[in-house]
Amino acid sequence: MTRERFKTKEYFDIYIEEEKEELKDSIKWLSDERVLKERLYLVRESIFEQQLLIIIAMYSRGDSIDVIASKYKEVIESWKNICSPEWIEYYYTENLWFVSLGIMLEMGNEVLEIIERKLKDENINDWLLNFLLSKGEKSVDQIEGQLIMPEKYQTLKNTICSLDKSLLMRYLEKEWYANCKDYGWYDSHKQRRHRENLYFGYWCFEAGSVVKLLNWDDSDIANQQYYPYELVHYKK
Repeated sequence: MTRERFKTKEYFDIYIEEEKEELKDSIKWLSDERVLKERLYLVRESIFEQQLLIIIAMYSRGDSIDVIASKYKEVIESWKNICSPEWIEYYYTENLWFVSLGIMLEMGNEVLEIIERKLKDENINDWLLNFLLSKGEKSVDQIEGQLIMPEKYQTLKNTICSLDKSLLMRYLEKEWYANCKDYGWYDSHKQRRHRENLYFGYWCFEAGSVVKLLNWDDSDIANQQYYPYELVHYKK
């Protein structure tokens, strides 16, 4: 049984297999050294994106979270290979998903410190990423940096700083999906033609990671369509 409402397990079976085939090709091009030097970064970027979207689609399909956690570990090196200030800023949402998944999958200090150290090495100082990587061990006034994308994530920061769960509900119900209109996957569940499968599931992973770190009772938002309830409760 899938965890979301729009597509069947069979749809996600096809989506994941297609992504895996593309990923296999990308990895083979790199290993065979067939990629032009000026395209190396783009191919590595594509590998990270394919790995991340496969993980998200696996969650949407209803796969075991233990299996998803093992797949996450494979993405770390791909992420490190492409992490840069320009890339983080341009693909901020995907990076926020990546870090949030690490929190909810309880990757532990070893993995999360790799991410934190890389961000510091690249002089990336985003308030929200810093909060997540603090693992709830710092008060909000100890978190450094500014929001890279305040136009999309100010409400989430306000939620954290005020400890007001009603703001999180507003973010989930009114803001999150509406703020995604400029992304290529927006409304992708409406696409019907084969080979144009772009839909991997709509999940507000950052909301889940915040709830997990703040240890909030989320029974009232358990069935909210963008809220990754099972990830939040992994290992609980």
